[in-house]
Amino acid sequence: MARVRKFLDIDVVEAAYQRVRHIFETFDTIVVMFSGGKDSLVALHIVKNVAEEFGQSRVNVVFRDEELIPDSVIDFVDEYRRADWVRMWWYCYPLKSQKYVLG
Repeated sequence: MARVRKFLDIDVVEAAYQRVRHIFETFDTIVVMFSGGKDSLVALHIVKNVAEEFGQSRVNVVFRDEELIPDSVIDFVDEYRRADWVRMWWYCYPLKSQKYVLG
């Protein structure tokens, strides 16, 4: 079956809000995977705003700490962990890292 592009008369932010509202209408439990990066930060705040629309005061968040993440990112994520509107699960996965130097 051929795919057809459908252009919307809304901007990308409003489209994101519509999609997140659909998720809240469809599922009982919503969880945001948060890496501490700009994309997941925007997603987290969109989910927070929609959760408030649905009468929810907290957002479920999962952060996967690979133990190779810079301290500045860890500190940033920890600030969100302490926010009263965040219910965070912080998982640590020890990873073996090998460094190769060529030449």
